[in-house]
Amino acid sequence: MKRKRDFKKNKKADMFQWMFALIVGGIILFIALYATFKFVNTQSYSGGTLAAKEFEILLNPAETSYITEQAAIVPMQKETQMVLSCDYTGIGSESIKFKQLDNIGKKYKDFGQEIVFNNKYVFSQSTETGKNLYFFSKKLAVPWNFDLIFANLQKYCFVDAHDSIKQEIQLLNISNIKFVSNENNCLKGDIKVKFYLDCDYDCENTIEGRVVIGSNEKYVKGMGLALAAAFSSNGIYYCNLRRIAYRASLLAELYGKKAELISQDGCFIDTLKTELTNFKILAQKVAKEQEPENNFFSLLTKAAEIDDINQDLVCRLW
Repeated sequence: MKRKRDFKKNKKADMFQWMFALIVGGIILFIALYATFKFVNTQSYSGGTLAAKEFEILLNPAETSYITEQAAIVPMQKETQMVLSCDYTGIGSESIKFKQLDNIGKKYKDFGQEIVFNNKYVFSQSTETGKNLYFFSKKLAVPWNFDLIFANLQKYCFVDAHDSIKQEIQLLNISNIKFVSNENNCLKGDIKVKFYLDCDYDCENTIEGRVVIGSNEKYVKGMGLALAAAFSSNGIYYCNLRRIAYRASLLAELYGKKAELISQDGCFIDTLKTELTNFKILAQKVAKEQEPENNFFSLLTKAAEIDDINQDLVCRLW
């Protein structure tokens, strides 16, 4: 009897030890999995933040002036997703954030730190994915120079691009763009851009027509806007046109006040003062439009006119 009781007691003790070991093992496994999950998330967050910081460095004015000559290429450590958003209220702003693919589960984790800027005009699709960030800029005179900054991770397929577009891209040494004459030659996953552009001379300023991505088309004039339309979604494109117009209206007002001061010193610039006022009114109108293409072209024409007037003056404002 005693031996039987001892056997039952030992059996209960073994069962308790087994359950205890199972519970402790489960807790250890949970902690290990949780730590791994947190590590992966932290790594993904820091990777996204690092990508954002590299992008922020490229927005530096000194770097921007460099990348007008040749595109900067930033290799990503892992496949990366970039999300760009734009707010056109007043001067407006843009924000950009990145997230990267983790090595466990091959899924995108948390976004890294978001960067917000209100004095840059970045053109890209709202969301792009890839392993190399291509970054370059081009100046747009309105009549004061604005840097149009292009950032893309995705591979692009340009269909029937004008020769001047091809030359521009080749000079910048951008390798993520394929030129084809038939859209069926585009690869799956490429962003397909169709061009319907014409120009006879001075294509930098006179190239004009339509740029189509999917079911969205934009009317463009000038090389800067043609590239901006090719590399950006409609929302980003129109938002930045409105932001540029608004800032140009502020500059027109500022130079108008400068013109008044110069007039008091005996410099006759009444014509320019009047044209600056007209320019400001048009720019303010463009900044309020949802899709300001046509009036933006008029703004560029007016900008060239007031720049010519200024250049002919003895007392130039800029």
